[in-house]
Amino acid sequence: SALFMLLGLNGYLFARAKVPKRPKKALLKMSASLVAGTVLATLCKESGLLLPVLVLVLEATVLERPGSIKARDWRIWQFIFLVSPLVLLLAYLASWLDYSDAVLAKRDFNAWERLLTETRVLWIYLSKALVGIPSQLGIYQYPPTVSHSLFNPATFFASFAWFALLFASITWRRRYPLFAVAVLWYLAGHLIESTVVPLELYFEHRNYMPIIGPLFGLSSFLLRQPDPHRRRIAGLLVPVLAIVNAWFLYSFANLSGDPSLAARYWANAYPGSPRAVLTMATYRLQEEGPEPALQSIDSFVTAYPEHAYLRISELNLLCQFVPEQDHRRVIEDLERKLPTVAYTHLTTWSLRELLQTAEKTICNGVDSATVASLAKTLRNNPRYTDQPVYNLFYYKTLAYISWEQGDDDATIEHLRQAIAYGQPSDVNVMMVMAMGRAGKFSAARDFIDDAETIGPFHPVKAAMWRRDLDSLRKYIRNLEKSAGKQPGG
Repeated sequence: SALFMLLGLNGYLFARAKVPKRPKKALLKMSASLVAGTVLATLCKESGLLLPVLVLVLEATVLERPGSIKARDWRIWQFIFLVSPLVLLLAYLASWLDYSDAVLAKRDFNAWERLLTETRVLWIYLSKALVGIPSQLGIYQYPPTVSHSLFNPATFFASFAWFALLFASITWRRRYPLFAVAVLWYLAGHLIESTVVPLELYFEHRNYMPIIGPLFGLSSFLLRQPDPHRRRIAGLLVPVLAIVNAWFLYSFANLSGDPSLAARYWANAYPGSPRAVLTMATYRLQEEGPEPALQSIDSFVTAYPEHAYLRISELNLLCQFVPEQDHRRVIEDLERKLPTVAYTHLTTWSLRELLQTAEKTICNGVDSATVASLAKTLRNNPRYTDQPVYNLFYYKTLAYISWEQGDDDATIEHLRQAIAYGQPSDVNVMMVMAMGRAGKFSAARDFIDDAETIGPFHPVKAAMWRRDLDSLRKYIRNLEKSAGKQPGG
């Protein structure tokens, strides 16, 4: 996404430089670069929608209106290609101001609390980008404490500082353009992921594009000093900053280049991170055997019972390495803890892995019915009850178990329940196969026809969707022929 945003931005600026000679042709190329960059970046990640907003920041600060284009025409063009996307984006953000009960159960914070918390997080991103050290960077972090009130001292000062900077940068954007572009680009770059959209609170990769503004503004300010002596000092400071950052990058990459060492380091640096502990347990399993890996998970869950869902992974390891052992203690602990554990996508992954293990291995007291029971217990957790992603997984799991047991009617019913929460291609495949095995060829064809009308909007995914449906039609025709029926009969 960042790559296409930068390519679109460079194309825009390159075309803009040609405006004095060929204004109409340049304007057309500017429009094409902006649209192409935005579309391609957005197909990769939703934050690609911010490209027109970032260009608007440049136009409002460091760029001046092209003299070869009439003021009225320039205003119309800006409104269509720069202002309108910003208005639509703000309308989209406004739609998230009132979280549903399902979102509140999943995230444990509302839109206002997330916005307050992000005022502190933005300062953390900025400080780490400018003076960060390798040990402070990484994908495994403590989630920041949620701000519940504006009058918390840290939240108040963080919010007030951003409000003051925003006001100053807009008011004096032409008088101090480098200051304005630094502030406005940074805040615009965080509009989607660091405001009210109910994502997780903190990920450093969200700062890749936003930090370009402050770095550009700071470097330009230093190198454009009117005093030659100051400019020479700045000429030394900028490469020093680049060298220091290159050293930090090397140190961080050197650590990440040894995944086993990195897994242990991050688990020790951030012992409250379930992702870090699970990653470390995976490497301990490979290098030291099951006992150390199980010990890592057990110690973590004991210290942090809200993450007791990790015992699903523990049970999976036990079934793989000591299947004859009595697993009732772990199962009973899961049955007690799952109704109150925190929400995470790790649970669906862990249950899927456990189901695969239970089918391949004769594990004492653990089979597909055990997995279904654990999945049902987790669904009774208020944080999971109304979550579409988990409910889709839950009914797909029940359908898969019914399929393996040869119960086509139960498989079809569970898949119909799954479709109420989403309809990925694998559901289509399983539904058509179940209908085909049950001899319901006409129903299968009707299902495929209905599925074709609700394909995804994403063009690549839509093409794959249609391809899969064509394969399913062929599959049903072949089944009908094998059953001695005329296709369509």
